Amino acid sequence: MVPKVASIIIVAHNSWPDLALAIQTSLSQSYRPLEVIVVDNASTDETASMVPARFGDTVRYLRQPQNRYDGGGYNAGLRAATGEYVQFLDADDFLAPDKIELQVRAFIDNPEADIVRGAYRRFRRQPGPARWEERELPKPDDVLTALIKGDGNGAGLLIHNLLFRRRALDRVGEWDENIVGVDLDYFLRAAWLGCRFVDCPQALCFYQVRDGQMSKVKETQRYNREKTWAKALTYITSEPLRSLVGRRLAQLRFTEAISSRTLTRHERVKKLRAAAECHPDGLSRAAFALGWLLIHLPGSRALAEAGAFHTARALIAQRLALK
Repeated sequence: MVPKVASIIIVAHNSWPDLALAIQTSLSQSYRPLEVIVVDNASTDETASMVPARFGDTVRYLRQPQNRYDGGGYNAGLRAATGEYVQFLDADDFLAPDKIELQVRAFIDNPEADIVRGAYRRFRRQPGPARWEERELPKPDDVLTALIKGDGNGAGLLIHNLLFRRRALDRVGEWDENIVGVDLDYFLRAAWLGCRFVDCPQALCFYQVRDGQMSKVKETQRYNREKTWAKALTYITSEPLRSLVGRRLAQLRFTEAISSRTLTRHERVKKLRAAAECHPDGLSRAAFALGWLLIHLPGSRALAEAGAFHTARALIAQRLALK
């Protein structure tokens, strides 16, 4: 049997020289045949000159005239890819040399599988302590329920530790370019459509933790998580999953209402009311009154964002906010 092509799609924006490691570890994969596609989201650093100079025709270099973020980059790369197996990779992360080979074997052993999940390890290149703990990946029986209950983190899915079969990507469709940090939206849609996940824990990728990451900006993260859960509420129709999604959305909107530093007071009140409307049980009167007080109380934003208030805020959002 002739081996099928694997495509590695690397999306970059001002990521040089980290991008060089992502490309090199992709080209060094033990699996063949292989193609590596670099999608440059309008970088203004050395990416445009260094990728062709360093790697020549060993990679396909696609430059986009504007930054279309992760979703736009993944879509552009996928349209150019020819592989039956597809790996998406951000430019500041990298792969173990046998990752693709091990996951392709898992596909061969499990013909019904649509997506193979591997393991990941964190690393940082900047000075400073490593503020994380490595934990065993969860092994959920129901990926969709685990995603919803865990606010996207309960299923151990990262864009980098997955290998997709092309038929799964065709089934789920394009990445949503209106959401920045689009992976959770895609995972929810894939699980809702019945894509079958299998594990290959020996397959490793490496995820860089650094200052200034998009996912570390609280306001941006909350805004895009809210868009993701609001969208999920439009297509997840079965109970109890729909109510769980509504609860997740209500919690996000409640937290945004009491702690946003960018919304006006009027907008925060609207957000509080929206939190009450997106869950069938709504907000308790006590929680709504507390939210109203925190919105109008002088200095409430600083209080809501204070580290000492973090546990209390989470408790309010998760327990008191809903009846």
